[in-house]
Formats: sequence, structure tokens, C-alpha cells
Amino acid sequence: MKKIKEYFATHFAAYFVLILFIVFSILIFIFGGYLRRIYFDFLLEQNYEEENTLIHYVKDDLNDTIRSLILQGSRTAVDAEIYQTAQHWEQEEISARVNDTLKLNTMLKRNINSGGAIVDAIVSADGIIAQYDRVRTTDGTASMWSGDNYESVCQMARQMIDEKVPVRERSLPRVKIYTEPSVHPSRSRGVFHIALPLTGGMVSAWDTELLLVSTYSSDILTDVLDSVNIPNSDHIKGFITDTEGNRLYFSSHGETDSVDEKNYRLLTEELDFFGWKLNIEINEEIMWQTVTNVVRRMMFVIMGVLLLVILLILYLFSRMMRPVGLLSASMKKAEKGELNTKVNIEGRHEIWQVAEEYNRMIGILEEKNEEIERQHQTALRSIEQQHDAEWEALESQINAHFICNTLGCINYEAMEAGNHEVSQLLKKLSNILRYTFDQKRQEVMLYQEIAWVDQYLYLQKLRREDLFDYEISFPEVYGHWPCCKLMFQPFVENSIIHGFEGREDGGLIRIMVDMDKDRLRIRIEDNGCGINEPEAERIRQMLGDEQGPGMRLTQEPENSGVSAGDIPGAEEHKNTGRTGVGIRNVITRMRMFFGQNFEASLDTEPGKGTCFTFLVPIPEMKEDVDE
Repeated sequence: MKKIKEYFATHFAAYFVLILFIVFSILIFIFGGYLRRIYFDFLLEQNYEEENTLIHYVKDDLNDTIRSLILQGSRTAVDAEIYQTAQHWEQEEISARVNDTLKLNTMLKRNINSGGAIVDAIVSADGIIAQYDRVRTTDGTASMWSGDNYESVCQMARQMIDEKVPVRERSLPRVKIYTEPSVHPSRSRGVFHIALPLTGGMVSAWDTELLLVSTYSSDILTDVLDSVNIPNSDHIKGFITDTEGNRLYFSSHGETDSVDEKNYRLLTEELDFFGWKLNIEINEEIMWQTVTNVVRRMMFVIMGVLLLVILLILYLFSRMMRPVGLLSASMKKAEKGELNTKVNIEGRHEIWQVAEEYNRMIGILEEKNEEIERQHQTALRSIEQQHDAEWEALESQINAHFICNTLGCINYEAMEAGNHEVSQLLKKLSNILRYTFDQKRQEVMLYQEIAWVDQYLYLQKLRREDLFDYEISFPEVYGHWPCCKLMFQPFVENSIIHGFEGREDGGLIRIMVDMDKDRLRIRIEDNGCGINEPEAERIRQMLGDEQGPGMRLTQEPENSGVSAGDIPGAEEHKNTGRTGVGIRNVITRMRMFFGQNFEASLDTEPGKGTCFTFLVPIPEMKEDVDE
């Protein structure tokens, strides 16, 4: 996991692609949810409108189908020959009925072959007179009205013969439909039965005691119900219910279980026969699942395309970022001092142009390095010559004025060589030395002391690279306050040497000057490691007034703290303690210069830094102060 985090942290392309993938994934899921809702509403409305229109056509088809079946049975029921043969069969003795039975079976077979029934039977209240079963003839199975079904058909005959109907209603067609038994004994198909009075066209339908029962395959109705279905979908089902609401026949999708009314819509139309109703059920729950599956597959396709796009982006990024990798490798070698390593240019776009600029920079650095090496060799020879001339220099009593003038000459040489950075450093060093060696001026103006410490910190910062930075907040209105010379140096030096000990960067020194009532407040603070309590207490004793603990400062050992010299580089001779001669001496000088109203304090906490605060009164102006 750490390696993965490190990889994403150091590879912009991977981080960019990861963010791109997350953003697009979220957008895809949001869009998928929105699309699913819109698509579902559209599909539901469209299906409802289509099925609402279709149900009328299906109703008409069912009415026509049932009507045709009744007409087919009616043609057999009014056949005079069949009626007379059946009447003769009833009047004959049992032993003489065989010929009539065979004759009736032959006539029933003829009518079945010309119609759509699978079984025709002639039944009286006493039982079956004759029947022809096309399924039994084909498969050799038991006939429709054998076994347990025999009593069922007899019961149909008795109910219909014994039915009492008012005379005013006898003008209506006398036909009944039965759904039980619902399966042929062959178990190969579902069936239903239409019963008609057998009249032969000779007697009234209400006076005959013979019944024609025609059995039909339920596939006839199922085929019509299938027209309500949408191909490859099972969320729309058609079915027929009886007068009591029982579900009788279904489309080929199979029977539907009752569902929560909130999850489906039901369209209903009443048929012309038997009090049956045609129903179309639109199951919203199944439709929602179907839409969800479609959207999910679409999202998988989109995610797959997105992954392909991401792989393409990674490939393009790797090609585009190749010069960056080459630049990084070359820079790492340059850090080790191998300046002769240049990037092999392979393209012309902007990053390769940066690589070309880098190669030019490396070339310039090589030239500068060679020039510095030559200067170094020259300096070494000069040092050797200087060692040879030391005795003569001592005899010539080289003074500070001569040193500063010499630095000025070197400065001019650096300026002529175009090395302005070295020139600036020489100027600051010359100013610091001139300020330090000037024994005539021990009392200076505050702006002069601030300028000196600014140059001092600049050189220290440059020397120690990125160890620390510094800030000076100094209102110019206080610039002509008199002060003693080099009073800031021991404190800032203490911060640099001890406060930032062990650090490589991140140090900060602040010097802030403002007013506190009638005294000037000067604060020198750092964000270093702070001072532990025993050492802090010893320093506070140094900062105390001369009548207090500060009187014991003269007894501090020389190796008890920082030896803060009066010139840059004096800290090289530091001792191991936290307090030192430099701080003690400068506090003594400041107290003598500013008088009894001078106050100094220390705020520190291990790990959080150190702050020295001085409250400085306005001393009396002296004639020898250099304006």
C-alpha cells in the first residue's frame, strides 16, 4: 500500500487518471440512475398505451374464437341423423346398442375432423351414449371421459337437463362452459368443455334430455392471449378470469402469482360469453428489474470504454512525460556533480524544448564550473603567496582600512567579471568589517545597528544555505534612536547555532521593533528548539538588574555558553553551554548605555522556540554620536 501511495504521489499521470476515473465513475452512476428512471417511466407509459389499445383487439379475437367454437358445436347439436341415432340408442336394449354406438362414433369422428374439438361426447342423465377422443386414437391413452372423469360429464348433463329457466329467458342460447376437468388424461394438454343441448333441429333446446359435450384444447385461448406479450419480455401477461375472479387461462409465459397492487397495473375487459373477463397485467417490478439489467449492462459497457480510454491516456502520458523522466534522471546526476550528462532530445514539443534549455544550462554550468576551478586554482596560488607574504604583512601593519579597501578592489574585479552575486557578498562583508573595526564609534543609531544585523544574517543565511530565513520589522521613524554597537549579534547568533541545531531547513528569525508606552520594545525570536528550564533560568539571571541575580554573572565560567564574537565567523569558536560571555557582555553594555530603565526578559519553551524582549528608554544624546 505504501508503494502504491508513493507511486501516485510521484507520478502526475497516475494521480490525474485516478481523479478522472473517480469523477467519471460518479457521473456514470448518477447518469445511470437518472437514465433508468427516465427509461422506466417511458417504457411503462408506452406499454400501458399499447396494451390499452391491444386489449380491445384481443377481446374481439377471444370473442370470435369462442363464438366459432360454439358454432362448431351447434352444427353437431342440430344434426338430425345424430339426434335420431342417439334417440334410437336410448330405446334399444343394451345388447342391441352396439351398432348405434359405432354409428354415432363414426359421425362424431367426421364432425371432429372438420372442426377444432379434440373430444365429442353425447351424454344423457344416465351416462355417456357415445364419444370420440382424437387424443386417445392417436396416443392410445385413456379417453377423456373415462375413469374419474366419467361422473363429471354425467353431472354436467344432469345439471343442464334439470336446470329451471323462466320462460321469458328461454330465447337466449342454451350453452355452458366447464373448466373442470382441466387436463386430458394423457396429461399432454389443458382442456375446457362446451356443453350444448342435442336437438337435431327437431325439438326445443329446453325439452331435450341429450347433451353434446365438446372438449377443446386450452391452447386455442392461450394462442390468442399470447398476442398481448412483448417478445423477450415477461413483465406483461394476459389471462382470463371467471365470474368469481378465478384465473383460468394464461398466456404462454405461465401462471402469474398475485403481487402487491402497488407493483402492477391491471387492464380488464369483459368478454361476450360466460361472464369471463380478459385481463392484461403489467408488472412494474419485473419491468424495473428489466430496465435495471439493461442500464447495468450499458454501464458495464461504458465503464469498459472508460477503462480503455484511461489506458490510452496512460500510454499517451507515458509518451508525453518521457522527457520529464530523462530530465529528472539527469538532474539527479547533476546533484552528484556529474555535469557532463545531457538529455538526448527526441522530439520538438514544449517539454523537449525545456530539455533543450536544460542542456544549454548544463553547458553554461560546465563552463562556470571550469571558470570557478580556474579561479580556485588562482586563489590557492594567491593563498600560497599570502602565506609567503604574511611576515611582510605583519611588518607593514595592515590595518582594517587596508582590508576594506582590498575587499573593495576584489569587489570591482568581481563586478568586471560579471559575478554580481559575489560582488554583493563582498560589499556586505566589507560593510560588516568596516562597522566592526571602527573603534571610534561605539555608540550608533538604531538604523545602523539594524542595517549591520541585516547584512550579518544575509551572510549567515547564504553560508548555511536553507537552514533558516529571517524577517526584520523596523519602522523608519525609530531609526535615529541611539543604541550601543553590536547589541543584536549574540542573540541572533545563539538562534543560528543552538536554536536550529539538528535542522536542515525551516528555521525563522524575527526582529521586531515597536513602541511600548514611552519605551522602545525590541524582540528577537526564533522558532528553534528552545531552551530547557535550567539553562533558561541561568540566562534570566543574566538578564536581571545589577542589584539582583545578574551580579553573579561575572562568576560564570568561560565555557558555559555561546562565545559570540564581534565579527562574522566568531561563532566557530563556540563552547558547549547555552549561556555565554557574549550575552553577558552585551547585556552589561546595554545596561550601562540605557541606564536603570532598561529591561530584558526571556520567553522560551523546549520545542517551540525562544524570544528575547528588550524595553529600551531614550538615553541622553551624546556629542560623539555619529549621525
